[in-house]
Amino acid sequence: MNDPRETQWPRRRLLVSGLSLFSGALTLGSASLLSGCGDDKSAGPLENVVDPTKTQAGQDSMKAYMGQMQAKTGKTGKKK
Repeated sequence: MNDPRETQWPRRRLLVSGLSLFSGALTLGSASLLSGCGDDKSAGPLENVVDPTKTQAGQDSMKAYMGQMQAKTGKTGKKK
């Protein structure tokens, strides 16, 4: 009638689910500690932001891109 093995399964299920929740919380907690989440590292407004298109490297990159597009399409603007 009352088999002593029947009471082990709910306890084991509770133990496994509890350990799973604990390990998940431990994983998330350690990841948040390693990533440096905190009030002292909050993002603020950026100061002295330089427009990348106004730099010499940005100008060179845009000229190279325009040259590639002109070579690809031919100077007529139609694709080959």
